[in-house]
Amino acid sequence: MSESKPTQTSPETSQQPIPEAVATALLAIAALAIGTTLFCATGWYRAATSAGPGTERLSLEQLSVEDRQKLVDQFLDVAARVYYPAAYATGVGYTLAPDKDLESWNSTFRSNKLGYRSHRVRKKPGVFRIVFVGDSWTYGMGVDWRDSFPMQLEEIANRVAGSDQRIEAWTLALPGYNLINQISALEAFWTRLQPDAVIFCPTTNDNSSSHRVMSTGSATRNGVTLDDFGDDHSIIYRMRMVDSFKYWQRWGLAMGALDGSLQRLQDLGIPAYVFFVAAWEQPFVHYLMDQMEVSVPYAVVPKELTEGEFRGPEPWKHGTPAAYQGFAEVVYHMVAPGLGWQPLEPSSRDLAIFDEVPEGRWRVRSEDIAHRSTSKAMGKSYRPGPGQRIPCAGPMDCVNGLIGRATTVQVLRTSDSLTVTLRPLEDAPVLYPLNVEVAIPSAGGGTRVETVLSHDAVQRVTVPVPADIPQKATLDVEIRVARTTLAPDVLAERSLFIESIEPN
Repeated sequence: MSESKPTQTSPETSQQPIPEAVATALLAIAALAIGTTLFCATGWYRAATSAGPGTERLSLEQLSVEDRQKLVDQFLDVAARVYYPAAYATGVGYTLAPDKDLESWNSTFRSNKLGYRSHRVRKKPGVFRIVFVGDSWTYGMGVDWRDSFPMQLEEIANRVAGSDQRIEAWTLALPGYNLINQISALEAFWTRLQPDAVIFCPTTNDNSSSHRVMSTGSATRNGVTLDDFGDDHSIIYRMRMVDSFKYWQRWGLAMGALDGSLQRLQDLGIPAYVFFVAAWEQPFVHYLMDQMEVSVPYAVVPKELTEGEFRGPEPWKHGTPAAYQGFAEVVYHMVAPGLGWQPLEPSSRDLAIFDEVPEGRWRVRSEDIAHRSTSKAMGKSYRPGPGQRIPCAGPMDCVNGLIGRATTVQVLRTSDSLTVTLRPLEDAPVLYPLNVEVAIPSAGGGTRVETVLSHDAVQRVTVPVPADIPQKATLDVEIRVARTTLAPDVLAERSLFIESIEPN
C-alpha cells in the first residue's frame, strides 16, 4: 500500500447484448450526463417503456457501464441534428444549427441565421428590440415559440404599452446555457442584434457547467478539461441550493460576469433588468444582487407559477403557456416604469419587484436555507448504488463509482477527516501504477493528498477536512488521475472505481 501524503494547497489550486426492443427506451436515462438533451431522451424513455403488454421495463442499473455508454452514443447521434458548436466565439459554447427546420423539445420551428429560436437577426427600422438573455426557461422548453414568456411579453407590450415603436422580444437563450454562456452570447452578437434594452433571466442552475458540443453537433459533458468557471471537469448541482465552498464560489463568478455586463450596458445607456425565473428563494436572490456594484431593477417569478398546474408535463417540466403568461406580466410590471410604457392592470399576485436590494442579512439567511436543504438530502458518506445521484456533482457513474479523468463527490462534513477507498480496473493493468490526487477545496486553500493506485490492490486514502469548513456543511471531494484508458468498444474515459467515501 502506497504512502499518502497530505498537503495544504492554494485556493487556485462483462458486457451483455442489449435487447433491441428496449434500446431506444433507455437512451434517455443513459444520457443523464449530457444536460438538456436529457429532456428529449426522457420522452423517448417514458414512451417506449409504457408501450404495453409484453414490453420489459428495464432500469439503467441493470445494464453494464459499457452498455450505458453505447446508449449515450446512440442518443448523441440523434441529438447531433440540433446543435452547432460556436467555435467562433469564446464562451458561447454552442447554438442551434443555424437557418434550419428543426424539431426538438416538443416544437417544430426554423432557427434563424444565428442559430436561435427567435426573430430574424436584422432589426427593422422603427423597432424597439428587447433582448432576453437566458436558458431553457427563457427559451420556452416544451412549448411553441409564441407561447414562451418573451413572446407573450411582446404581445402584451404592443397591445398595452402605447409606444410609437413596434416592440420586439428577441430570445437569446438556449437549453443548457449557464450565466457565462448567456453573457458571452450577448456580447458576441451585440453588434448584429442592436438591443434597445436587455433582460437577463438567471435560473437556479446557472452556476453549473454547460455541455460541450463537438464538431459533429453532439452534446456531452465528458472530456471537459476547462469549464466556463475554470474547473477542470464539469460540475452539475442536483439541488437548487448547496452549502458547499465550490457552489458559492461559482455563483460569485457568475454574478461577477453579470455585474460586468450590466456595467457595460450602463455605460452605453442601455436599460437593463434582471428577471429570476424558475423556483428561487428570495433571500438568495437578494444576496446575489447585493454582491454587485451595479444596481438595476430586478424581479423574482412567484413560486406559484412554477408549481402545480403551471408546471409543464414530463419530460421537460418547465412552464406551461399559462405560466409563461404570468411570467410575461411580471416582466411588464418590472420594465414599464423605466421604459415609459402605460401601466398594466394591477396583478392579483404578490409581485416581487425591486428597484434596489432591501435591507437584510441575506447571506446568513441564504446559507441557512442551503444548509437545511442539503442536510436533509445529502449523506455523510458515499457508496455507489441505485439512487446515488445527488452526491455526484462531477462526471462519473454514480451507480458503480466509475470515474474518468476527474470528478467531484459531495458529502456532509461530520468529522475531521475522510477515508476515500479506490479500486483499480480489472481489465486495464497497463494503466497502473496510477497517480491519484484527492482534494477538498475551501476558502482557506483546502487540503490535498497524493497517492498511487496499483493494478492489484484497493487503496485507502485519508484526507484531512479543511478546518475552515463548518460541521454539517457540504464537502466537495475532488478526485483526479494522471491518465485514463478507454472502455471496450466505446469512446468513454475511465480510470478507477470509487468504492466509498466515509467519515473517520
